[in-house]
Amino acid sequence: MYKGYLLLLTILLSFSFSANANFNEANKALNEKDFEHAKMLFLQKAVMGNAQAQFNLAALYSDPQSGLANPKAAFAWLFLASEYQYPKAEAFAANIFNQLSPTEQKQTKTYTEKLVQRYGKQALEQSIYPTLADTSVQVVATHPFKPAKLIQHTNLDLNDEVQFKRQRRVAEHNNAIDRQHERMQNMLTGYRVGSEDNLFKLRKQPEPGYFVIKHDIDENGRVRSPELLFAWPEAVYDEIILKTIQDSIYEPAMNKKTPVNQHNVISYLRFGYHGKSSLQMGFPSYVEHFKSLTRNQTTFSQQYQYAQFLRAFGDYVVPKNHPHFSDVLLNLSQKAYAPAQLALAQYQIYENNNAAAGLPWLIAAAKNGNITAQYQLGKLALNSPNQQITPDLNKASYWLSQAAEHGHYQAQENLLEFAFTHLEPTDLDPVFISTADTWLQNIIQNSQDSAYTVYLQAKLMQLQGYPSKAKRYFNEAIKQAKAVNWAVENWKLD
Repeated sequence: MYKGYLLLLTILLSFSFSANANFNEANKALNEKDFEHAKMLFLQKAVMGNAQAQFNLAALYSDPQSGLANPKAAFAWLFLASEYQYPKAEAFAANIFNQLSPTEQKQTKTYTEKLVQRYGKQALEQSIYPTLADTSVQVVATHPFKPAKLIQHTNLDLNDEVQFKRQRRVAEHNNAIDRQHERMQNMLTGYRVGSEDNLFKLRKQPEPGYFVIKHDIDENGRVRSPELLFAWPEAVYDEIILKTIQDSIYEPAMNKKTPVNQHNVISYLRFGYHGKSSLQMGFPSYVEHFKSLTRNQTTFSQQYQYAQFLRAFGDYVVPKNHPHFSDVLLNLSQKAYAPAQLALAQYQIYENNNAAAGLPWLIAAAKNGNITAQYQLGKLALNSPNQQITPDLNKASYWLSQAAEHGHYQAQENLLEFAFTHLEPTDLDPVFISTADTWLQNIIQNSQDSAYTVYLQAKLMQLQGYPSKAKRYFNEAIKQAKAVNWAVENWKLD
């Protein structure tokens, strides 16, 4: 009976892998018989409350061939997975428990109780997952908050620069086509009118763009931590869009006539068209592209692209009988597709101002190993939009650390900023200082916030015992900051 149970568990284990791409690395480890590595990968997600990882971890503990056989641990992780109603988890847990001796059952109960206290659903909700604030208590501000106001984009004009760079790339392509056309005209044979028509079909039109950006604005009116929540086209204009936002000048938010930080500001940028007619006339291929997306929705990825197109151009080229993009994302999210979970969560929390609808999907994406979702959870636990989520420094630290360990440079920057600002040098051990050095190299490669990055380098050099070098970097940071009118009164070396 026990062998038959193991066989069934192995079948379910392999099925769950094929259904979720986030477990590919663990699947590879299993195929290579590297059970210890597979266990580590499952454990990383299991302790976050990922029921599939908990179930798969139990499968490893149930299989004698893995070298990890431990019925007590197998039952405990199946019990945790059953808290999320994971299919068959409760039945398999009962199967294991009934095969144990009375003494083993008592030991298993004790072990499971300890695991539930640390990683049970209720324990995780209290210890690591941000929770919704009590909105029944309304706080009336005696001094109304005045939000930040955009003054201008500096160093970079979005429309001109994006248009220029896009047009330049298109022009280079079209010039190559024109040169080929001229060469064909000079040929004595082989040139036909149809060839000219086919050539000019290759000429590219500039691609329209739509972007949603989340960012903070500090007390100096300086943009901090800009992030793309949505981009069409993807990974084409990201750098220039973020730089445009980064270089913008704001009149800072005010509270009691005092400049204050404003978090989670949303900016929308659209270029290449001005309305329905200009999009349809200027980019007729987009109508055909939408028809293609409508026809081809076999995979999750295709359905996700369909939702992205609906979001970018739904008001311009999409007939009214098509669904709202959020409904498509919701359907994909319910099927555990992490990119859709993240996109839906960010839309609901930051744009739709509905944390209650978005937070569960952000948590689900974080459980599925989405690094951006983990970073967002940390940021929300620090600074929630409209106070809809209860601030919690420990939860913020947990999720920012998860993202930072996987190379998310903004999470690394947030943790370094907190450590250098709020902790004493004696609290920072050599391991942290070494990690901070690695993180800073990553931040330097990715961040456009040069003055502040130089300041962080100065703080680190001081901790590493290089006071003269730290002073030089500190002076350079102050110089760069003052050149763009940043207030640096709070910047200091100990």
